[in-house]
Amino acid sequence: MSEPLIPDGEALLAGYLRNHSDIEALEARVAGKTPSSQTQPWVRVTQLDADNEATSKPEWLVAYLFQIDCYAGEDSMEAHTGQAEASVLSRTVRAALAAMPESDHDDAVVTSVRFTGHGRFPDPDYEPARERYILDATVHAHP
Repeated sequence: MSEPLIPDGEALLAGYLRNHSDIEALEARVAGKTPSSQTQPWVRVTQLDADNEATSKPEWLVAYLFQIDCYAGEDSMEAHTGQAEASVLSRTVRAALAAMPESDHDDAVVTSVRFTGHGRFPDPDYEPARERYILDATVHAHP
């Protein structure tokens, strides 16, 4: 009998946020890369690591480390409300993720979410710098 595969952490997190009513209400896109259209706010999800818990044999409980970039859209940058828009988006994402363990997921069970960072880092790759907040989160999940 083969061991179950660990969940696809990035797909799990991005799908959860993409379908969350509070994120939808902000008309924010959720993606694994920078979207081609950036008029609306967006969230970029990047999985940085996926460590198994040391006592988890076979590999079962996985600690996924994510960087979640929450960007203001172009429209808010032109209206000089980008910082507020990115802030609201990041705090909404944080609240949604905090509730993730209580939600049902198709291919995984999420047992906890822990935030290890939540800072404002305007992105200098844009001119002028695009307003962005970065959340770092560890999500514990298993099949």
